[in-house]
Amino acid sequence: MAIKARGVVSENLNDGKQLKVEWEDGFSKFEVDFSGGYWNTIVEVKNEQHVREIWYPEEFEESQLHAKVLYAFLKESLSYREIESKVLEEEKLNNGGGFKAMNIIRDYDIKKDKKGVLARSSFDEEYKHAEGKYLDALNLLKANYSKIEDGMVKEENIPYNLNTILYGPPGTGKTYNTIKMAAEIVAKNEVEDYEDAKDLFKEGLASGQIRFVTFHQNYSYEDFIQGLRPLTENNSGQLSFRKVNGVFKKIADDSKRNLEDSRKKVEDIKNEELFKLARKKYIDSCLDDEGICWINDTAYIYEIEEDAFRYTGKNWTGNPNGLRMKFSDLEEFYKNKVNSRKEVKGLDSISGLANQHATYYFKVYEEILKYLPSIDYEQTKVEKKNYVIVIDEINRANISRVFGELITLIEEDKRYDGNEGIVKCILPSGVEFTVPSNLYIIGTMNTADKSIALLDIALRRRFEFVGMYPLYNGDEKLKGAEVYESEFLKKLNDKIIEQDKPDFQIGHSYFMSKDDFNFEKLMNNKVIPLLMEYFMNDEDFVKNQMLKKVLENTSFGAKQFEFTDSWPLKIEQINLN
Repeated sequence: MAIKARGVVSENLNDGKQLKVEWEDGFSKFEVDFSGGYWNTIVEVKNEQHVREIWYPEEFEESQLHAKVLYAFLKESLSYREIESKVLEEEKLNNGGGFKAMNIIRDYDIKKDKKGVLARSSFDEEYKHAEGKYLDALNLLKANYSKIEDGMVKEENIPYNLNTILYGPPGTGKTYNTIKMAAEIVAKNEVEDYEDAKDLFKEGLASGQIRFVTFHQNYSYEDFIQGLRPLTENNSGQLSFRKVNGVFKKIADDSKRNLEDSRKKVEDIKNEELFKLARKKYIDSCLDDEGICWINDTAYIYEIEEDAFRYTGKNWTGNPNGLRMKFSDLEEFYKNKVNSRKEVKGLDSISGLANQHATYYFKVYEEILKYLPSIDYEQTKVEKKNYVIVIDEINRANISRVFGELITLIEEDKRYDGNEGIVKCILPSGVEFTVPSNLYIIGTMNTADKSIALLDIALRRRFEFVGMYPLYNGDEKLKGAEVYESEFLKKLNDKIIEQDKPDFQIGHSYFMSKDDFNFEKLMNNKVIPLLMEYFMNDEDFVKNQMLKKVLENTSFGAKQFEFTDSWPLKIEQINLN
């Protein structure tokens, strides 16, 4: 809405048509960032803030600027760089960019984990738990964006399948696109700037929201899901084993926990977290120099596992590997506020061992409770997150062996979404296992390494396959980036396709060097060795049927390069002087 003139009414002529106005001289038109139904020729503006914006616009310039930056970050999920260019309209950013936007956002004690938070949860929910400077930020948005208070939660709009495999020849951007995909899944929004995508990917790796693994011929189910590992330190003197979760089981557990916590009340989550923190303090102070923690005069804890204490007794002979006191049983005690061994015996929600060994369990539980008063902890509503596991070179392992029951569990309609009746399995350790609906799987597959046809049909049916093949100058997917010697690369790949080897093409990333592009070095160190491998070291074929013909039919080739007589096959630049 534009204010084109401004003045003070000096007289009302009482004819229903005219007012005398003392108009401001030299007034410059300006726009106000509000709407209020001011469509009539003569209308009374009653909103106090609107009146002040019309008469004292300089007061609102900075606060409105801050509101725009906050809205772009909290609601629209723009990065610092995007805010700088789109909101602050900076045409040329400083090195790195986004510093002005970053400083404004940090002034309100807002961190990166709040990026896009208002697109994932309601404004009302955020406002309910906001404090300090963050509350000031939300009040600023309330004053400037009337629709932001509607409490509506934006539905996630992630254009990716839960299970995706990017496949194609080497150098076609599979890893590049994997990083971008994972970043957008975690951010729940499009990430235009690739530098921002890399930052999000690194943050995801650090927080555990993204996990990366490379498959190989010896990779196993035990590495990926769960297996047994020998105990390196065992006071019993006998060989014993412990259960160890693999990379997929770990991220599946994390994502399931987040999914369930996002549906809980804040107070319930706070109680659970308080008990976990108290347990951690107990663990930190528990094990002595000999690596044991006494429960009573006869029993002691000798190892801390991921989900349990392992304990034994002085003269116990029937269990050389000890017994497992599961954390989940102790958490049930806290949830049910038990005050005695007798009350433990009355619980139906604990394991048989917890009931049988209630004395040992309750003594450990009492020790943990002693640390509760020393913990200062404030819990806010848990935000539902997306998790991503990236499996590089997914076709290099024995998929059926590595995935096991996951072949069924990863299907979209079999995923755990917090409801009962979903497909579950029991792992060899006896643990119940499901795959949650907020866990995405991204795989990459080099088709030059192994044909796509060799993948298990069951796996192919459960993944969406996205082909990635060489790009050339002019392709919109390159987004303006340059492929050096694009004409040569295109004709070389055409020759490879003629040999019925489309999956053996040379990827465009080989020809997109950030440093000074050196055609001779690239050909001799990367392209020619690849071709020799593809065509079984047939030097004559690669030299005469492939490279010579391509070089002769490009604008620079045969006139500038010739083949040496040495082994391995090489080209060298002709001295044109």
